[in-house]
Amino acid sequence: MATQARWDDLLVRAEANRKRARELIRAAHEVATQNSRVMDESQHLLRQQAALRRSA
Repeated sequence: MATQARWDDLLVRAEANRKRARELIRAAHEVATQNSRVMDESQHLLRQQAALRRSA
């Protein structure tokens, strides 16, 4: 019976770990998306800056 309780505990922990992993993957995806937007905006601003310098 102790072995069954151990397996049950392991299954509960595995499920909790799986849920946490999904949360972390979702958060990582969100950060990567935000990072991509920041990089796009940065490139846009650098191009604007270069254009302003050329026209000055």
